[in-house]
Amino acid sequence: MGAMLGVRHVLQGGVRRAGSRVRVTAQLMRVADGTQQWSGRWDRELDDIFAIQDEIAQGIVAELEVQLGAREAAAPLVPRATADLAAYDLHLRGRDRIRLRKPSSIREGLVAFQDALALDPSYGDAWLGIAEGHAALGVFGYASRITCRRLATDALAHAERLQASRREIDRIRLMVMVYLAADWRDAAPLAEHVVRREPHDPVANAIASIYFGLMEDRMALRVVAERAMAADPLSPWVHSLLSYAWAYAHDFQQALDVALRSLALSGMSVSIFMLPVALSDLGRHDEAREAAQQAGEW
Repeated sequence: MGAMLGVRHVLQGGVRRAGSRVRVTAQLMRVADGTQQWSGRWDRELDDIFAIQDEIAQGIVAELEVQLGAREAAAPLVPRATADLAAYDLHLRGRDRIRLRKPSSIREGLVAFQDALALDPSYGDAWLGIAEGHAALGVFGYASRITCRRLATDALAHAERLQASRREIDRIRLMVMVYLAADWRDAAPLAEHVVRREPHDPVANAIASIYFGLMEDRMALRVVAERAMAADPLSPWVHSLLSYAWAYAHDFQQALDVALRSLALSGMSVSIFMLPVALSDLGRHDEAREAAQQAGEW
């Protein structure tokens, strides 16, 4: 795992699971010189995973000397959308599957989210995953855009009724709008709101980049793209979104560069579909044919 905290520190680590036991490691690295500022290791039963998440967050807050009031310090820093560990695990699997953006993987992800809801019908985040999954099916042409827009909108309504995170709802709604709306300009107020509220959130900025790319607003696109990469330079998913945004803005060299970074971070990235498009538009037709063949085998 890897995430940026502002632009000064990066959180790195990993998870190993053996039966009912899990080992989680985390290191807080200083970006300027690569030195380790804080680290932790947790060997626990798997049903303690939520407590581990909060301990990591508390450790980072303490190290960065963030001052919290007594009431705030007593509350968990990582909200628990579900108390059911199996539902949570299904949600993580579903999210990973839909973000591969293969038709089979998206549908597997949707099944995982439905299974999570069977275990915990109040799990709003699972409905958010269902909304993202249908948006992905529609934008890639794996299913009817009209049907996918309806199903995604219905899933968002369920998430709202279950009081899922307002920020997550807005992010996924923006994704649905830029992917499936009849007129992308309708997304303008929400895109500006999301970016204004979450200037350092990598996913929020990456999703907004799609909108600015579609509108061919390269100046705004560059701003949110730089924020997204600064906030999480290790995320293949963020880089994938940005590669498509640059292609929509008809800057195919940027699209190619970002797609290659995404694939360098993870060979299993939807950016592989961007390579033949960008290479072809750059006049590199032999490479584009080879890339198209690789994408077809992926």
